[in-house]
Amino acid sequence: MDHFEAAFFQSPLATLLVRPNGELLNLNGAAERLLGLKANANLSSYLSPEEIQKCNKAFQKIERGEISNFRTEMQLTLKVGSPIFVMAFISIARPTNNSPQKSFQKFFIVQLEDISIRKRSEERLKFNEERFRAQFRNLPIPTLVFKWTLGDFLLFDLNQAALTLTNDRIANQLGHSAVEIVGYDNAKNIQDCLNKKHTFCDNKKQTLFDNRVVVITYSFTPPDYVLLHFEDLTEKVHIENELEVHRSKALYSAKMASLGEMASSVAHEINTPLTIISGYSEQMIRQLKSIRDSNSIQNSNLNKTNNLTQIHIQSLEKSATNVLLTAEKIAEIIKGLRSFGRDGSQDPFLPCTVEKLITETLSLCREKFSAYGIPLQVSIQDPKMQIECRTVQIEEVLLNLLNNSFDAVTADQHGKNSPWVRLEVYTQEENIEIAVTDSGPGIPPEIRNRIMEPFFSTKGEGKGTGLGLSISKAIIQTHQGKFELDDKCPNTKFLIRLPIRHKNAA
Repeated sequence: MDHFEAAFFQSPLATLLVRPNGELLNLNGAAERLLGLKANANLSSYLSPEEIQKCNKAFQKIERGEISNFRTEMQLTLKVGSPIFVMAFISIARPTNNSPQKSFQKFFIVQLEDISIRKRSEERLKFNEERFRAQFRNLPIPTLVFKWTLGDFLLFDLNQAALTLTNDRIANQLGHSAVEIVGYDNAKNIQDCLNKKHTFCDNKKQTLFDNRVVVITYSFTPPDYVLLHFEDLTEKVHIENELEVHRSKALYSAKMASLGEMASSVAHEINTPLTIISGYSEQMIRQLKSIRDSNSIQNSNLNKTNNLTQIHIQSLEKSATNVLLTAEKIAEIIKGLRSFGRDGSQDPFLPCTVEKLITETLSLCREKFSAYGIPLQVSIQDPKMQIECRTVQIEEVLLNLLNNSFDAVTADQHGKNSPWVRLEVYTQEENIEIAVTDSGPGIPPEIRNRIMEPFFSTKGEGKGTGLGLSISKAIIQTHQGKFELDDKCPNTKFLIRLPIRHKNAA
């Protein structure tokens, strides 16, 4: 025992001999300095009920031989000073072969390591981590945290703002690859951020997470984290687009008004000489017909000269008729321009026959189709059917669709079949349905959901504003109708559905 006592008392490790009831049998100098206790003190009075229960269970297992020793962290609340944290190593003292079993007093050997500094550091770290996590969770800037793991960047964490931005679509994607979540290009930027260990902003606007427009800042965080901060510009871009649309519509309306004024001016200047041309043409036709019908020309004994005269008279009569028809066509076109160039947004909803709508629209484009040899097929189920609408606006929509079809079929140089454009009008219950179909190459599936967006155009630079379809859709919506692309048709086919009677019509 002398050797044991020497080792016990001289050990730099705080060591206690404790009875099963918690009474201190003895403690060495290191333990006394650590705890400030003396022998005969009861260790249980310095422990919480939970720790006492934990120790008692461990004592029982050691006594039963289920375990040889036990290690646990404890907090000791002493009467003097702050509570201390210790790592306790507990084992039981058993009689040796030379010790009589009956006289042996059972006790536990408890060795204590002061871990207060470590525990307080851990608590501060935990506190700071929890505070940071709370700040991160409530950060108003949408943020994703990616971690380099097993050769890939995986989603490690995200805040509430990021969940809101993505409409909770990535709520269950922790551990998923960056490529899967933000795409290949952004994953490359994440890799670059980690490699160079720097923070940078990619000022390029991009569309992610169900068409949200964002700008991303990449931030390196040691040792192997990259944070993605998202600036959501969706609403800003939407407002800017709306303003631009309104500006463009105003400019468009101004141009159309100028066109209307110009058409009126041209019509005024042309109508008088056009009337004169028509009058002279009619007079010439009457005179030539009279001469042709005269007995002197119709005599059966006509010589060769008189036969030639008759041929010339017939030719002149035909030419005069063509001049008259051309003059009438010019008058019709000018009339259509005067109507089309006028802003019809404030017009009342008035009855108009389908036939009139189609005829006035075709007067502005039929000659163009004819000049290029493109068949313009027109089918009207009930020409006399009346519809309540703003005539000028509906004509504008139809003319826009027909012009788009014209551009599509003339641009299709490699079309397998002859070009054609078809305009169909039919009645469907309480609606009028109008279909404009062409033989062009069609609209690629990847852009079909974008063709109605303002400023989106498939035409070359300078060949379109990208507003035609969006304005057309807005016009049809003001008419309480529907304007859509028929996805089931192998060709390009736009469908217009208009109620026969407008609900707010006078």
